[in-house]
Amino acid sequence: MPPALVIESRDGVNWYGYAGTRQWQETYVPDDFDDLLAAQRGFKIGELYGYTVYQVDTLYLAVQSILNVGLPIHNKMAQNANGVFHLRMAFSHDATHWRFPRGRPPLLEVGRPGEFDAGIMVCESTLVDHRDEQFLYYSGTRYPHGWSITPDFKIRQDIPIEEQRGSQVLGLARLKRDRFASLAVSWRGRFDVETGPRQGDELTINARCPRGSVRVAIAEQRSPCHVEPRKSDSLPGFSFDDCEPFTGDSIQTAVRFRRAKIADIPKDKFLIVRFEVSAGEVFGYEWANRSSE
Repeated sequence: MPPALVIESRDGVNWYGYAGTRQWQETYVPDDFDDLLAAQRGFKIGELYGYTVYQVDTLYLAVQSILNVGLPIHNKMAQNANGVFHLRMAFSHDATHWRFPRGRPPLLEVGRPGEFDAGIMVCESTLVDHRDEQFLYYSGTRYPHGWSITPDFKIRQDIPIEEQRGSQVLGLARLKRDRFASLAVSWRGRFDVETGPRQGDELTINARCPRGSVRVAIAEQRSPCHVEPRKSDSLPGFSFDDCEPFTGDSIQTAVRFRRAKIADIPKDKFLIVRFEVSAGEVFGYEWANRSSE
């Protein structure tokens, strides 16, 4: 498969980034590590078959369809027929230079033999927000890529055309909203986030800890070079002990303090939000404004 290319426009009319044959801006090219991952699955090389992009604020997320190719290997574009797919995530801050979670782990593997997506998996939409979830539509087939053609790319006559028709089915993968990555602990851990001035009257967190808890503390960032704050650096009323622990599973639960309100923190203070997680995981945080009562 060819590499993915990037063209861009500021008005939707004039587009830039493609200046003719071999004069494009490549954004993703399969490499040796993709071949290594394919070899671990029993194939020879890994190729990008397609992908979809979803934007979260200034971050771009992609779900990539990866084709793990087996023999025979062809040296012409779009002629590596035999293989099986998986889906994986990538992320970028400019939609051009892409990175991966460590090890490039799969987001979704093919189904078990006989299931509708046991061979091919291709994204058919970007991520669709639906209430507390995000949907990803993808097409799948029960058979590997190239199952109905010969090595010289002719239709196999021994497979009835009726069996080939309707072999591609639309599938749906579902995940909780904005749960692409997390910081998780099996026992207890803490981490800090430099957030700058507060940008809302409330702080909400996306967390899962059905048998544990999450507590939050808020400290003032003394200077850009400030090292991790000591426990005594917490703002009055905003220590871990002041926080009402959260236990459960929620994509947006408000952080509450017993003796203080986040809305009372001056907006000119640069803040550090500290998390204490016990037997759980935190996927993200967000500033929000209270709805009118």
